Amino acid sequence: MPTNWRKFLRDENNKQELFEFLADKIVAYNYPEEKEVFVTKGQEVLANKVTSQMSLCDHEEAVTRLIVHIGDALTKGWSTCLVRTVDTDVVVILIGKFFHFKTLNSAANIWVAFVFDPFTPIESESPNFILLQRFTILLYNKHSSAELVNEARQELFCRENKSMENIPPTSNALLQHIKRAAYQASIWVSSDQSEQRRPSPKSWGWTWEEQSKKWIPVWITQAIASTACLELVKCACKSVKGCGSRCTCKKANWSCTELCKCNCLK
Repeated sequence: MPTNWRKFLRDENNKQELFEFLADKIVAYNYPEEKEVFVTKGQEVLANKVTSQMSLCDHEEAVTRLIVHIGDALTKGWSTCLVRTVDTDVVVILIGKFFHFKTLNSAANIWVAFVFDPFTPIESESPNFILLQRFTILLYNKHSSAELVNEARQELFCRENKSMENIPPTSNALLQHIKRAAYQASIWVSSDQSEQRRPSPKSWGWTWEEQSKKWIPVWITQAIASTACLELVKCACKSVKGCGSRCTCKKANWSCTELCKCNCLK
């Protein structure tokens, strides 16, 4: 068994072999007689019953394959379909195809269930937060292999000479932002409930400001870095007369340091 599943699944060959293995095992399971199970395996669609076969499907995305499976179920007499998803794209496509589904089966009744448990606490060690860190890193550098945003910050700043504005937020700052987003999403997901039983925003990236009587964002909970860290900012001005108005240091109202490649007096 792989010791690092995240690294293992980044290899497309490993991922394909694993999915094919799981597909074969799923359809080979002994299901109750009334159960019909369909599993994608490459362009094939495997089924647990010989009488329930589907034609080949060359779709590359699972999102569109769902539509094919729903259409097949409707043409075979099934009328109620429940789609479980975390992807809003699925909802948009289902809305666009709804009238097509009605032509296949006038009794078509399509339900969508978002797999999202509202107000589930998110902490620094949560698996979801670790995944979101990787997602954030790819937004800044799609070639980075870093798993944690703090690692990516160091890599982009030191090795690729990126400015502070072009590197990911710290892990602590990102966690506060994700907490606020999750809190708002939880309110929307539970909007059909008359009593949402919302927890206090205090544990979700907000703090109460007594003076303004408002909840304001908590940007970071760790101590602010020493002002000495400002010296890590550097410029590369080439003017022999020294830095001009376009200098990164001058724009930030800082003095040039030994890290700078300019001709200013240090």
